[in-house]
Amino acid sequence: MVTSRKVIRELVPLKPLDLRRCHSVSELVDNMQYCAFNARNLGLVAGTLTDWFGGGRGSHPYVIYDGQPKDALGQLLQTMLKRGWLRSVETSDAFLRHHRRLVHHAVIVGRLTPRNEPEVDRRAKRAIYINDSGYAKKGQVRDGWFPDVAFLDPRLAMPILFAALKERLEDEPTTISQLMKDELSFYGGAATELVRVAQTFLAMIQDPDCTKFLTLSGAMTIAKMGLVICDLIDEGMVDFVSSTGALVAHGTIEGIGLQHYQYDPKHSDQQLRKWRLNRVTDTLEPEENFTELMGLVRDTLDSMSTARAISGSQLLFNIGRRLDHLHPDQRGILLSAFRRNVPVVIPAFTDSEMGNDVLAYNLARKLSGQKPFTMNMELDSRALVQAAQRSERIGIFTIGGGVPRNNTQNLAPLIEIVNERLGRKYWSERQFVYGSRICPDYAFYGHLSGCTYEENASWGKMNLDRGRFAEAHTDATIGLPLVVRFAMEQLGIAA
Repeated sequence: MVTSRKVIRELVPLKPLDLRRCHSVSELVDNMQYCAFNARNLGLVAGTLTDWFGGGRGSHPYVIYDGQPKDALGQLLQTMLKRGWLRSVETSDAFLRHHRRLVHHAVIVGRLTPRNEPEVDRRAKRAIYINDSGYAKKGQVRDGWFPDVAFLDPRLAMPILFAALKERLEDEPTTISQLMKDELSFYGGAATELVRVAQTFLAMIQDPDCTKFLTLSGAMTIAKMGLVICDLIDEGMVDFVSSTGALVAHGTIEGIGLQHYQYDPKHSDQQLRKWRLNRVTDTLEPEENFTELMGLVRDTLDSMSTARAISGSQLLFNIGRRLDHLHPDQRGILLSAFRRNVPVVIPAFTDSEMGNDVLAYNLARKLSGQKPFTMNMELDSRALVQAAQRSERIGIFTIGGGVPRNNTQNLAPLIEIVNERLGRKYWSERQFVYGSRICPDYAFYGHLSGCTYEENASWGKMNLDRGRFAEAHTDATIGLPLVVRFAMEQLGIAA
C-alpha cells in the first residue's frame, strides 16, 4: 500500500537549506522557513515581523520585555524602537497598566514576571513568543505545531532577526561573517557561545595536521540540513562522520530525489498511520520513501560479496558508489562521502532503517537457501582508530549527542584499553584537542547529550590543557548553518 497521490498533493514539501544561495542573514532566514523545527519557526517569525514592522502604524507591535533595559538585548530593542519599527518597548507591569483593552500585535521577548504572564497573554490578540523555555500562550502550540514562536535564547534570536529585518526594511544587508564576528559576541548566552563554537571550528579546520570527526544525531536531514552536511564533506571540513541511522536514512532518501513534507495538525496521528505518513515532530516521511530506500540497500547488497563479513561503513560506501552511478546530479551525504572518500559509520546500526533493511534482506536470503551477509561492527571501530592515527591532532564537531558522539569520543579510552590489555603500544595515544558542540541540552539533565567536554577530560578523552573547546546550547537547525556558512566565508569558498 502506498500513500494516495491526492494526500501527497495536499502536503507542503520541505526544501533543503542551500548555504550557497544564502549570501546574507536575511536570505538565510528566508530559506529557513522551508525547513523544520526552530529553523522554520524563526523563518516564519521573521516573515511576520517584516509585515508588522513594515506596515502602517497600526500594524507595529508592542514589545514586552522584563529583562535589563541597559543590557545588549535591551539596547537592541531600543534601537528597533528608534528605527520606527515598534510602538513601544515596555515591561509587563507597564504594559498591563497602559493597555486595558486587547492589542493586536505583541512580541514577548524572554520570560516575563510569572504573575503577569497569564494576563499579558490574554491582552495580546496575536503574540509572537521568543524564549528558550517553551513559553507561549496556552493552546497556541501543539505537538508538532509551533505558530508564532521561536523557542531560542532571545540573545541569539533577536540579533539574527534584527539583521534580517535591516535588509528587508532598510536595505542594509548583513553577511553571516559580520553577524558572527561583529555582533553576536556582545549578547552573552547562546549568542556568545555560538561565536566561540564557530571560532573553534574554524581553528580546527585550518589546522593542517588535524583529523576532523563529525558526529550527528537528531533529525537533522529530515529538517533539511542535509546540504549543510554535504558542504562540510565536499569542502574537506570533516574527515570522518559518525551518525544515527535515521539521519543517514532520511538524508539518503533526500539524495535520491524524494521529498519530506510539513505536518498539518488537522490530521491526527492515527489518520497519518492509515495514510502511511510517519511524523517526526513537525515533518512527515511517507512510508513509500523507505520502500525506495530498501530497494537501494537491496540492490547494493546484491552487488557485494558475502565471502567475508562487512561493516556498516562498507555498506554505506557502496551505497554512495551506487548513488554516484544512479543519481550523479543529486546531492546527498553518502554521495559526497563516497566522492571524498570520507567514512560514514552508524554505531547503533541495528537501531536504524538500514539495519532493518539488512535484517530483512538476510532473512530473505536464508529462506531462499542463499548465504546471508555477516555484519562485523568491530571493523568500524578499527576504522575510527585508524582515522585518528593519520595525524598528530584530532578534533570533533558535535551536533547533538547520543551514540555517535559517545562512540567517537571513546577513541582515547579504546586505545588506552587495547594497549593496556595487550601489554604494548599497539596504537598511538590520541586525545581530542579541538571540540565544537551544538546541542541545547545542559549537564544537569544527567544524560549524554548534555555532558560537557570538561567532563570528558576525566575519562582522558579531551586534552583541556593543550586543547580548544566550545559548546553552544541552542538548536542545531539554527547553529549549524550559521557556523558552516561562517567557515565557508572565512575560507573563501562561499558561492
